[in-house]
Amino acid sequence: MARGLKGDRAGTAEVFAENLPGFPDNITRTEDGRVWAPMSSPRHPLADALAAWPFLRKLVVRLPAPMRPDALRYGLVVELAPDGSPLRSLQDPSGSVAFVSCAMERDGILYTGSFRDPSIVAVPLD
Repeated sequence: MARGLKGDRAGTAEVFAENLPGFPDNITRTEDGRVWAPMSSPRHPLADALAAWPFLRKLVVRLPAPMRPDALRYGLVVELAPDGSPLRSLQDPSGSVAFVSCAMERDGILYTGSFRDPSIVAVPLD
């Protein structure tokens, strides 16, 4: 049996945060309502350039893997307030921490994982 959200806003959607610097993956919410949004990759200039042409974007996605632009090796996690406004971003432009696909805060430490790298990184937040 399918279970859905109920109430006055059932079946609706609203934007929580927009114009993010990357592609969010597996967002998590803290006990006080903040949100950690790990970015699997920062925005790609080609994807931004093709934003006005969805058909062309679909064509690029369907190209053979060697012909598609690869995700940029860059570490990026954004912390958002309960209203979706940005609080801070943690970045690793060197790419030693990259393709961040999960982030969870516990006791003042942010733990991040990657969908490509076999490691967990602990980042002190103080």
